[in-house]
Amino acid sequence: MSCNFYLRLPEPRPVEDFPGETTLQGQHIGKRSSAGPYCWDCGITIAWRANGPRGWLDDSRERWGQDAVHGGAQNFLTCPLCDGMPMSEDLSRSSSGRELGHNHEPPARKTGVRSASSFGFAWYPQDFRAQVLKHGVVDEYGDEMTGAAFLEHLAKDCPIRFWGLVGQTFS
Repeated sequence: MSCNFYLRLPEPRPVEDFPGETTLQGQHIGKRSSAGPYCWDCGITIAWRANGPRGWLDDSRERWGQDAVHGGAQNFLTCPLCDGMPMSEDLSRSSSGRELGHNHEPPARKTGVRSASSFGFAWYPQDFRAQVLKHGVVDEYGDEMTGAAFLEHLAKDCPIRFWGLVGQTFS
């Protein structure tokens, strides 16, 4: 469950002008994905992956936290730092619900152990903010927002950030 985001450009530009992929929507800047339970008070995900090959992390090391998100992870029963219990969220309030189109609430900073989203960046951080503020953003469904509104959305809804795909084409 995810949503791709693009710079809102008057017309698509050649790939040489911007890193990443150019589409009819504009220049791909990244992807928001539902990332499971996250302790908003401690600032960590409660995902973990035990030893052995599972998902895309095909090695024998145990992983937890951000390294386990999107890799066939399971979840701790409580936050490993504060022992906070995950709170129940239906699709009208959860990050999964946002990706499925059921959560229409504006993003707001949460507390306790609740759902969160991750954002995988397709741009280098030094270019990202300036270009987003200059052009604005459109998602894969055609919904547009100002650059400032998008950055606020990231701050409130996507505490997990991935920079490992910068410069690569992904969706």
